[in-house]
Amino acid sequence: KLQNYKLELETRNFKLRETLNEVRDLMTPLAEDKGIDLEFVVNENTPNVLLGDAIRLSQMLINVTSNAVKFTDKGIVSVSVSPLQVSEKMAILEFSIADTGIGMSPEKLERVFEAFEQADASTSRTYGGTGLGLSITKKLIELHKGTVQVHSKENVGTEIVIEIPYPLGELKDAKLDAPSNA
Repeated sequence: KLQNYKLELETRNFKLRETLNEVRDLMTPLAEDKGIDLEFVVNENTPNVLLGDAIRLSQMLINVTSNAVKFTDKGIVSVSVSPLQVSEKMAILEFSIADTGIGMSPEKLERVFEAFEQADASTSRTYGGTGLGLSITKKLIELHKGTVQVHSKENVGTEIVIEIPYPLGELKDAKLDAPSNA
């Protein structure tokens, strides 16, 4: 479905910080196993209630953050969120996932979002994975009418910057839209 852009995004009120906490809780054990720090920083001006697909946002952040953890042997993976623009009804948010990992050469950087691409054969032998995560993530970002950029330097680290526009949600509706545990 995603390949053909047939996947439809949900439009529900959700609490951004709760979604980020869930991603952090999932990623923390991976980082701890490798002995690296994982930090999540949310700018105080970031709206908390948005209208959109929290599950797809989680998928994107999990894909990118787990890659950052996978390719970082020492140091830190930092996930930060800040508003680039906020109006009465919309917010354009920037999600930055930066690491102190192995980084990529300019040649490898060009192919990073292609399906089944990894930096080279030794990458998949050393670190595992299918090479599908970033391809899927890019398609999800495009479905959100967002953009993604990658900045990387070999042996220094990588930063992935995702910008996504979200309509602002309402707190009273966020409680109504939350899936029930019944």
